[in-house]
Order: sequence, then structure tokens, then C-alpha cells
Amino acid sequence: MQFAPSNINLDQLTDRLCQNDFVKNIHHIHAWQLTDREIHFEAHVAFNDDLSLSLLEKGLDTLKEEIRRSGFTHITLEPEFDKCADPKRITDCGTPTH
Repeated sequence: MQFAPSNINLDQLTDRLCQNDFVKNIHHIHAWQLTDREIHFEAHVAFNDDLSLSLLEKGLDTLKEEIRRSGFTHITLEPEFDKCADPKRITDCGTPTH
């Protein structure tokens, strides 16, 4: 049975992830718990810069480690750069877009 994890504050987690200089925003976040031990997290991560693959992987690893510390056991992050089709639907880290 799938349900949202009640013991994890996604707003606080997103704030911590946004503290990384390379992150422009995090959106399309999904979190669900499959069992007592299996908690999934997926999100789109927009990067500030067009990074090389090695730097991108390093950044994703940094984010995944922070997400794991919050209790998630399965993490899927979709990296993006300059991709948002509708910027009104996304809040940049620290600064809302209107």
C-alpha cells in the first residue's frame, strides 16, 4: 500500500537542497512510502549552469546524500538546465518567480 511519508518535512528538505549553489530550483517533487522500510523520492532539479557530466553527477550525488539523510531509500532525480516551459509554475530557490 502506498502512502505519503508523514514523518518527513518536504519543505525543510527542499530548503536544504536549495542551499547548494548549483541548484536553481527543485520542482515536480513526489514522495511516497511503499513499506515500513521503503520510502521513495523523485524530483526535477534545475541547475544554474550547463555542467559537464562529471560535475553534474557530483552535484546529484551531493543532493542524493542529503535526501538519504532524511530517510528516503530510493531516489530518482531528473537534472535540467534552462528547460522550464512555464516559469510561472516554478519557484526559484529563495526567490519566487511571478
